[in-house]
Amino acid sequence: MNQFVLVQAEAPERAEELLLTAVSLFRRILHADPADSLAAGRTRAAVFPLLARPGAGISRCPVSGRWALGAGTPFYDGRTGRDALDSILRDGTAAPDYGVLSAERTEGLFAIVLGQPDGAFQLLTDRLGNLHVYERRVRGGTVISTSSLILASLESWSPDWHGCRQFLSTGTVFGRRSPFAGVEKLGPARVFSYGPGAARTERIHWDLRDRLYGRTQERGDLASTAGALVAAMDTILAAYPNALLDLTGGYDSRCVLAAALETGRPFTTIVNGPDNAPDVETARRIAREFGLKLLHTPPPAAGPLECWSTARECLPLTDGEYDVTLYQSAFRAHSGRAREFDVTVNGSNGEITKGYWYELLMPHTGKRGHFDSRRIAAARFTFEGEPAGLLAHDFPTSVTDDLAAEIDAANAGLEDCPNTSLLDSVYLTLRMHRWQGRISSSTQRIWPGASPFMFRRPMELSLAVPGVKRARLAFTTRLIERLNPRLAALPLEYGYPALPVRAGNLHRFLVPGWKEYWPKLLQKAGLRKSRGTPGGAAPDFTLSLLGLDEVREMLRPQRMASAYLYRPDALAAWLGRIEQADSRERNRLGRVLTLELLARALPGQGGRATLCAG
Repeated sequence: MNQFVLVQAEAPERAEELLLTAVSLFRRILHADPADSLAAGRTRAAVFPLLARPGAGISRCPVSGRWALGAGTPFYDGRTGRDALDSILRDGTAAPDYGVLSAERTEGLFAIVLGQPDGAFQLLTDRLGNLHVYERRVRGGTVISTSSLILASLESWSPDWHGCRQFLSTGTVFGRRSPFAGVEKLGPARVFSYGPGAARTERIHWDLRDRLYGRTQERGDLASTAGALVAAMDTILAAYPNALLDLTGGYDSRCVLAAALETGRPFTTIVNGPDNAPDVETARRIAREFGLKLLHTPPPAAGPLECWSTARECLPLTDGEYDVTLYQSAFRAHSGRAREFDVTVNGSNGEITKGYWYELLMPHTGKRGHFDSRRIAAARFTFEGEPAGLLAHDFPTSVTDDLAAEIDAANAGLEDCPNTSLLDSVYLTLRMHRWQGRISSSTQRIWPGASPFMFRRPMELSLAVPGVKRARLAFTTRLIERLNPRLAALPLEYGYPALPVRAGNLHRFLVPGWKEYWPKLLQKAGLRKSRGTPGGAAPDFTLSLLGLDEVREMLRPQRMASAYLYRPDALAAWLGRIEQADSRERNRLGRVLTLELLARALPGQGGRATLCAG
């Protein structure tokens, strides 16, 4: 839809000044000119086009003077883009619950602003907060934007040490934090109200906690969940007739494809990867069986210099909150197809049907109690450890303890739920909200994107299925089979079918399962080295960047714009051993480079950050 910036200030002149500053930053950092702007009372707003789209602009009602703008890919009663904004304005009133009612009827990833002639407005965030929106209080006003980087650049700033620590340790910034002190991410499923002369208030329009099994009165089942997925896919494909669906060898894309086939609507599929990759071979077989149009994007024949150049371009898309050396491959894939198709559709959030991470609960899966927050934090968030003593700030507790505290906060009040519901809560409020949300928010700046699993009813019904029925893919495979038995019978990338295991088909799982899990058992036992890295980047690619003159120059400690983040001796020692380090530290190299690019993008003298006092 758009990127945007909103300003509400004590005086119209101050609002205008802040908006002009933000617009100039969008031009300099994001290379984007405003597509539309607005002045209402002491509120100012501007919207900016996507990388591959003109944007939806600002919708206005000539009779009432009300206005609306938005970001992401919302579906309001089946309409999207500018049509969705116009429909919300037509249906809306000035009632206090106007924003809540609008949010309840809106699906997908979105941030929508509904404004009044006097400059008061409400900001609606999507149910999981996957479309990231940030707020910063500055002298004389409040500024809201889809870009934390723009907000940090408005005035002098200082690092959020906990945010930077989380990013270096895990590749993600969690909760309401950003890498910048005072730049706060707005929470999920909220209606924030900003009125002239009044403090910001917020209301919850959808409460995840009430949808978890053990709290909700609803009970999800196979038929209703399958029907909800098909309805969501029908909404997406009706709004975007020229859709591009990810097709891999895994379960999530298989489930999305099954729902798409059930709609009877046209679409195109795509698979990315080397020609002989299992994903590609599986996708080709599916396409042949169902007569689908399949596009294949092989890895680019790009050297380290070209990949590094692309990675630098990704910084304005990620705000420095996701490793640009990882995102550069996604950027290539999306920007290469964004002008051919209307929308990218994937299986994001499909893990809610799988019983994801439930192995950490064994042998007490589905029981009350038996939930170890620190174990979850260590196994799924901080498994790479943290670079002890590297940052120029002392922390009283470990990063694992900090993430365990975040998990406890997310689950406060849910102690009476089965431990599977607690893990669902953690997955959605931490991993989907910030890790997947950051990837999605970055891609939404290129072109529209959607997943049927992000729609309300598929989410609610999946979460209402008892965790023990979702464990070990039992519900996912039954769901695919329910939607399309023929598709479920075809092999996944692992060689076995997307079917529930039964006595009659056990033979189809034994040999492929052994081939898949035996190397993992050897690796866990320390008898075999990993061929990859937990973060998904090939070690050779990461290390190849050190062969570039520009990168070596950037990583000279005395010349680094981000040097203020580190202890000088510790930084020099860490950089000195990086080429011999293990995969965890090679992953961290991409994050160090991302923070360095971020520091150079921010205003300051000689490319160095201008820090706030204290």
